[in-house]
Amino acid sequence: GNVSDVSGRQREQQVLFTRARPTDKPDMPLLMIELRTVPTNWHGDYKGYVEINGPNVCGVYEKVIEYLVSSMQCKVLGPRPYCDLLLSCGVFRLRDWSCSFLDQKYQGKLNGESNFGRYTMRLCDYMVDHLGDWDLIVCNGNSVDSVFYIKQDDNRSVCGREQQLVFRYRPAGQRVFMAANQENALGRPALQPPKYWKESTMKGTVGQETIPATAEEKVWIQKLLDGTYKNKSTRDRVGGPMADRFVVVTALRSEHPGLWDKYAQRRAKVHQDMKRRGSSAVVVVPKTANACPELMQRCSHAKVGNPANEVYLFHGSSPTSAISILNTSFKVDLAGAARGTMFGPGVYMAESSSKADEYARDESMGGAYDGLFAVLVCRVILGSTYVVEKPGDYHKECTSGRFDSVLGDREKAVGTFREFIVFDEGSVYPE
Repeated sequence: GNVSDVSGRQREQQVLFTRARPTDKPDMPLLMIELRTVPTNWHGDYKGYVEINGPNVCGVYEKVIEYLVSSMQCKVLGPRPYCDLLLSCGVFRLRDWSCSFLDQKYQGKLNGESNFGRYTMRLCDYMVDHLGDWDLIVCNGNSVDSVFYIKQDDNRSVCGREQQLVFRYRPAGQRVFMAANQENALGRPALQPPKYWKESTMKGTVGQETIPATAEEKVWIQKLLDGTYKNKSTRDRVGGPMADRFVVVTALRSEHPGLWDKYAQRRAKVHQDMKRRGSSAVVVVPKTANACPELMQRCSHAKVGNPANEVYLFHGSSPTSAISILNTSFKVDLAGAARGTMFGPGVYMAESSSKADEYARDESMGGAYDGLFAVLVCRVILGSTYVVEKPGDYHKECTSGRFDSVLGDREKAVGTFREFIVFDEGSVYPE
């Protein structure tokens, strides 16, 4: 760490070296995260920041941003000349070492205790134990004084804190017992997991893996966006005119054994219900099925086909909320938080990219997600669908067991869009 006197000229730096392990790979990418405070006046006011520098390996920026926003009251400010990404931070607390006016005048302010250690350890735990693919190789604490002029022969120094953490990427890192996804791991193979999943998620030994979509998957998603686009708006659209086309900028795929197991159990139940209903079942095929048949193949079993009427549908959101939904799925009790519930308190899904875009939004704060809107592509079990044209609360049609989903056909009624609603959280898997 560093120590500075009032003039800011006295420094110390200790460096400890250890023998490299045989498994270490020193040429792997590095990521530096710096926590710091910047004094704003001689009274002791300050602002907190988090700086990130380094390559966005396997979407680590998105994961770290989600953690910082949810756990450290951070807001994305965007790239700066001195760092790849800057965030404001509202959790840092600094104290004076003395309440004496003379001590503060001659020794400075905010040079006592701080809570930097607490958030340093939490960040280390998240990077090393939760993500599991990063080693902490450097932790460096600094103190930097800012000197404020009050009047002639009267200057005051205020201490600013810095904590630099350097992590090295270590793919397929060993999970440890403190890892959050290890604690939440299913502990057994999920029911009928997708064959394209990683071995660790297929076996249920990790809680979740969020990985970049393949080039082929991005092409499929783009086909969904293009094939379901409709140059039509409703009162739900806010924030300006409609775009001529929606383009995939980046895509992540979630492998979550716990959520998948719940989804697969629901799918099996709907399968049996559909067999019982026989020819009375109402099977509705959404426009997404024809927009990308290649993706729809993932909903079909080689032997039994698609008896539960499993489909892919859209759900518009913000980037941060979308990441959260990948972790926890949808909550029926929060349904309609963005726009309301026209057909009852359920999970609303769109077959048209244009309709999903009406609910999509950015973070409203600029920065890394400035101008980028999030849309979730979800597996949805439609089963037998209750079709309606007029608004109303139709949830009992599904909770009673008569149907498995509701189709609000406003396209037929007023020429806008069709929305699908399910009232069982297990009927949706955000992929």
